[in-house]
Amino acid sequence: VLLACSEFGTRTRKRVCQPATESCADKMATATMTATVPAMSTGPALTSCRPLIALLDENDQTLKQFALQKMDAVVDQYWAEMADHIEEIETLYEDDKFGSRELAALVASKVHYHLEQFSESLTYALGAGTLFTTQIHSGKPSQYVFTILSKVIDKYIAERAEKESNPEADPIDPRLEAIVESMFDRCFEEGNIKQAVGIALEARRLDKLEECINSSSDRASTLSYTLEAAQSLITSRHFRNKVLKVLVELYRTLETPDYQNICQCLMLLDDAKSVAAQLGELVQGGDEPSELMAYQIAFDLCESDMQHFLQSVRAALPSPTDQKAADTESMAEDLLASAAEEGAGGGGDTEMKDAEPQAKPEPTEAEKGLAERVKKLRSILSGETSIGINLEFLYRNNKTDMLILNNIKGALEVRNSVTHQATVFANAVMHCGTTVDTFITENLEWLKRATNWAKFSATACVGMMHKGCINSSLNVMKEYLPQAGVSSSPYAEGGALYALG
Repeated sequence: VLLACSEFGTRTRKRVCQPATESCADKMATATMTATVPAMSTGPALTSCRPLIALLDENDQTLKQFALQKMDAVVDQYWAEMADHIEEIETLYEDDKFGSRELAALVASKVHYHLEQFSESLTYALGAGTLFTTQIHSGKPSQYVFTILSKVIDKYIAERAEKESNPEADPIDPRLEAIVESMFDRCFEEGNIKQAVGIALEARRLDKLEECINSSSDRASTLSYTLEAAQSLITSRHFRNKVLKVLVELYRTLETPDYQNICQCLMLLDDAKSVAAQLGELVQGGDEPSELMAYQIAFDLCESDMQHFLQSVRAALPSPTDQKAADTESMAEDLLASAAEEGAGGGGDTEMKDAEPQAKPEPTEAEKGLAERVKKLRSILSGETSIGINLEFLYRNNKTDMLILNNIKGALEVRNSVTHQATVFANAVMHCGTTVDTFITENLEWLKRATNWAKFSATACVGMMHKGCINSSLNVMKEYLPQAGVSSSPYAEGGALYALG
């Protein structure tokens, strides 16, 4: 560069110093040209990083460190040239006596990143230590940082899963732990709690999950997001149960405990006794909001349609008679103990007398109210209340126009079985669950024209219209069900059994 500048100056001087035989006009032009020559710059812009690479061969560590710092600043532009000398950079990182090993690792990581060798880039990024983690907390992390972080998280999750499945596996690299911890700190600083929850769930870090929820400004919303993520993202049932247990404890610590989600978590844990205890605690509270909350939870559980779980909850619900039986048993034990003490004090000559039967005490008003509330809970959990409410709603809001069905029936050709069956289906869909079978009772002769499988479908549609009428199902279908000693159409009997189901 210096030689080029000196040659440029020499040529300029040769142009200015002309022979004395020049004319006045030529001298004036030469003076004007000399005055307009711009001042020399300090040097041209950097167009190659080869001078910096050449400094890596110097013996002075200060020069090597200076070269690495400049290379780190321009690696995104000149990574192709650096890739030809990547071995020299890696050698500096592997040299234990070199004082800037982390800087060499960072430059090598960025070069491998541009070469799309992400595994090697991750390895050297871990070797960069704090130089890489500080870039995580910078104002605008580069695409390189985001890419390596995703690779770090994937590797950390894989190692955590392997460690959980095989406790004797190799310990997790502490450098990975440090970077993941930095990621959590950055999420907490920026308020990205949901992102931190996702990382904690995938990495199976229950301690960080609790920290995410407790540090959130809206704990209820974060708990709901975590519950949804636990049901949809976690494939390991063992770990999901651990997460649900943590959520139950955190839901209880809210200012107003979310009993609905608590019971939902307990249902996913298949803990019927805890759900029954929670419902019993609500109905025994004595206040109307708690009682209504217990009924709402019972309706939500009923919608899950887990019959074995609902039966277990109904069986585990507390009742005043259970409490009385426990009190009576305790009283009997106390009487037997006192009688034994008296017999021992009298030398064993005390005559045992038959205990006089005690009259059964009348239940108090509080016990009657509790028994009534528990009875309502059992009715809701059995599904009877929901079915009754649904039937009543459908019956009251039935707005079907019978004239449409009658006009369709009158416009059809008598011998067309396809349209005949379509009309029967239309009637069943229009009156599904309403218990309104007026069209069938008024057109029995028309319905008898159905044969074979059409008769099976027509009979099954009766069950569709009376859907939910569990108590009166046999009375509704008794005319079509198989009778002892009486054989009717097997298609009609089969359709009746299908309708009964």
